[in-house]
Amino acid sequence: LRELLEGIRRVTADDKTAANEAMSAALATANGLRKDVESGTKMLRLGLQRRAGAWAEVTFEDLIECLTCDGGEHILSRLSPDVSAKQIVDALHLTSQALLLTLRATLAARAAAMVADTLIALTNCAKAAAVDGIDSVDRDLRLRALAIAQLISVERHYFKTDSANPFSKATSLTFDPRLLVYEYSQSIVLRKRQVELTRDFVATAENGGGQCAQMLMGEGKTTVVCPLLGFILAKSSSLVVQVVPHALLEFSRSTQRKAYSGVIRRSVVTLEFNRYTSLADGAILGALRKAKENRAIVIASPTSIKSLALKFLEVCHLLDQSYIAMRDGGVYSGDPRENKLLPLPRPTYTEFINRARAARPRPRRGSRAGRACAPQPPPWASFA
Repeated sequence: LRELLEGIRRVTADDKTAANEAMSAALATANGLRKDVESGTKMLRLGLQRRAGAWAEVTFEDLIECLTCDGGEHILSRLSPDVSAKQIVDALHLTSQALLLTLRATLAARAAAMVADTLIALTNCAKAAAVDGIDSVDRDLRLRALAIAQLISVERHYFKTDSANPFSKATSLTFDPRLLVYEYSQSIVLRKRQVELTRDFVATAENGGGQCAQMLMGEGKTTVVCPLLGFILAKSSSLVVQVVPHALLEFSRSTQRKAYSGVIRRSVVTLEFNRYTSLADGAILGALRKAKENRAIVIASPTSIKSLALKFLEVCHLLDQSYIAMRDGGVYSGDPRENKLLPLPRPTYTEFINRARAARPRPRRGSRAGRACAPQPPPWASFA
């Protein structure tokens, strides 16, 4: 165990040094910095322009953001116009290497701490056996050894070997950088089940379908899978809503905010809606639109979603009653040839609520018989 501890500490130190070198090389490549004598004057001018604010300087956070978004190479080319396309690709590869080395150093430090605790437990095993028994001490040491072995031999399940050219000796790996960035932000390694479930949900959502999956307690539904899905699926063209039981609302919200408070930054908005919530001011619609544009995560309880659906049905019913009130009041005759209001004035929310309250209810008997001859609104009429 002492030899293992020393080896893990050496690996941790080497990975930290290599990660710092990869980070510095990525920043230098992305910013177009050179160390040769011929480019000294150009580098001095570039440094003065960036210090004065005339040119932008690419940071490591910018490189991580470009890894996770579409068109990251194009964004970097606009930030550093003098950098070639090959240098931009090399900078992103160096960024991925720095993330991998940093994460491995973090896991190695965690394994070193576990080995050190196991050594202390071995030192005090005689005293512990006298108090708790030899079987309890043996079980505890076996569990510690198993945890250390699992942490040292952990694997990543989203890397794939590119076998497009079987005659080439060079091995290239393909991976999803969003999963790597999420691992780096949470200092974890995704399990195989978590990777498979995330891929299935993302593929189903992109195809416009639906899916239902089940996971056991402790497999990372709330702390890993849900924040990862929100990070991947949140776009400016779609809104991500997480519905949780009311008893888990506070815990899920705090977990989401903790996951999106580091390298990955997302806002977490809580949707609270009931039958007495007013829609006249448009505050809820504006908040949801802003959340979609900012790629925020909306979290709500099933009661709020049900109340929102019932409110939608109520508004549709009031809209229908408003049309009946306008027809019975002579504002709209039902025949486009006799109607002189082209187009009809668009009522406000308060107006059609008042018209719906003043409308006469439909007779239930004979409604099906008179439906064929009832006047229908023209296709150009809009009351929404």
